[in-house]
Amino acid sequence: MRVASPSPNDSLYPDPEPRSTVRVHRTVEERPRTSAQVRVARHLLKRLRAPDSPLTIRRAREPRELETAYRLVHDVFVEQGYLRAEPDGLRLRVYELNPDMATFIAKAEERIVGVLSVVLDSSELGLPSDKVFGAELDALRRGARTIAEITNLAVDPAYRGTNLFLELARCASTHLLARRVDRAFVAVSRAHGAVFESVLCFRPCGEARSYSTDLVDIVEGLAWDASAFEAELSALDAQLLVRPGLHAWFFDENPRAKEELRECRDAESAFFAADVPRALLARAPHIAACLARSDRAALESLWARRAPRGWSPPWKPTRWHLRDRMAPPSDFPRSAA
Repeated sequence: MRVASPSPNDSLYPDPEPRSTVRVHRTVEERPRTSAQVRVARHLLKRLRAPDSPLTIRRAREPRELETAYRLVHDVFVEQGYLRAEPDGLRLRVYELNPDMATFIAKAEERIVGVLSVVLDSSELGLPSDKVFGAELDALRRGARTIAEITNLAVDPAYRGTNLFLELARCASTHLLARRVDRAFVAVSRAHGAVFESVLCFRPCGEARSYSTDLVDIVEGLAWDASAFEAELSALDAQLLVRPGLHAWFFDENPRAKEELRECRDAESAFFAADVPRALLARAPHIAACLARSDRAALESLWARRAPRGWSPPWKPTRWHLRDRMAPPSDFPRSAA
């Protein structure tokens, strides 16, 4: 199942709802944190320390920044055994060529040391985890206007155990709320799942299974509910007895809250102005050569709705029809997702 494409009259960046109209999930009190989850949250928050160098957290826009970010993702995923090394040393999928993928970076002394991406669902591409958690994602689609996925989470080994992850998580949640996303999904290892559940208010959404067909990469699906997020943070703060708490971190003291919609508009303009797809594919010729015609057709359809007049794709337009996306020619192999 895929979501319907927005009509030409639909605003991609609607005005944010006033705080007084934000929906509060009616079942927050019905599913409070267990004592074990509270202990995990308290332990994780105590363990977080400030990094040795000041961090700059922002959304990547330029091709060189995005290339460096996706190289860090590649290296960390290979180190962790989540991915086989690519000849180009770059984790580049069809989703990284989507203007609706927001990639946030953490820089220390001009070096990228942390990455996290958020990609919105689309009728053309769906989401990265559709191949493994398709049934769960379809269930989320049936109950929400808009869903998204968190992906590409990678932190330099020297900065693990610092507050870098919470900084990136704040960027992700702010972006999701600004784009009016109802539900977000993430596929993570069980070890990382404890952080998402205990601190970021994610809930189980899919039993553990291998994300890869040729590697042992066991992940579990977790889902985030935008309508419950603020109330759940307040409830967690009350159990943690910490002031200022997580609610203040994600809402009241969040420097990005008022700027995110403008950032989204600027980033989309930069995506086409800097010709991000052409630049990234030029740096990853191996991946570009393996990109399936059906994926190219999907990207062309997506770009046609979003690109300014005169922008052209980095290849000759394909005649491969989008309806045949699930059956690409046998002589044109699909790139690994």
